[in-house]
Amino acid sequence: MYIAVGLQAETPVVTALPAHIPSNAFPFSTLEPQNFPHHSVFGDTLLGRLVSIPSPLFYEAAMACGPKFLDDASEANTEFSTICSIKTPPSTVAETRYESQHLDIHSDIPWPGFTYLITDAKTNHSLTLRKGELEMAPAICNHDSSVHWEVFCDQGRIGLRHAVSGNFLGYNLHDSTRDGRVLATLNCKSDCLRKQDNIVFQHRPGGGYVLHFSNSSVAIISEGDPIQFELGRSVTLEDGTVFRFTKI
Repeated sequence: MYIAVGLQAETPVVTALPAHIPSNAFPFSTLEPQNFPHHSVFGDTLLGRLVSIPSPLFYEAAMACGPKFLDDASEANTEFSTICSIKTPPSTVAETRYESQHLDIHSDIPWPGFTYLITDAKTNHSLTLRKGELEMAPAICNHDSSVHWEVFCDQGRIGLRHAVSGNFLGYNLHDSTRDGRVLATLNCKSDCLRKQDNIVFQHRPGGGYVLHFSNSSVAIISEGDPIQFELGRSVTLEDGTVFRFTKI
């Protein structure tokens, strides 16, 4: 608690609080700056200066003066903020930039240790493992374990592990096409998280996430068995397939 104390008076006089409040309500002998090395003096004014009073002392005096003191002190605090030329409203409502943010795709945040349903936001088909083969297919329900994927972290690498098989999402490269594109197919065969299977989830401004293998976006071009996608540095964020993560 900070109050204004007269500079010229031999005995400090409270100038920022109403006059009817007893001047002996506070132990002024303790208000010398050297007695408060850990409190700050914000600055001087024409009539007085700010002196720090520990909160316990303030409330002890406030209770001695009666409940009306707290209301008067609140008014004085507003008045004193004007004296110091610091515009401090009695209350501040903090707005977050997410409150008014419009998201086209609503998705949970993929986080290690949690299990998700991973869905193509455009087709609403889910990443599914059936009989050891991956496909994008309509999910029967959230309790269908074939669509459950755990975000797994190992020594700083992030991967997707199937909740039933325990294998990790990876890919196989194919020959490059004549126009320089690199085609690959998704698989779920490895029982350990390989370096090449490290995944980065990049959040889009409109919501949803694009998956990255080897610093390249994953753009699915065929949902068949196996799932075929384009992989290469020429694939930009805009080209990548947007996935929705739904926490199980």
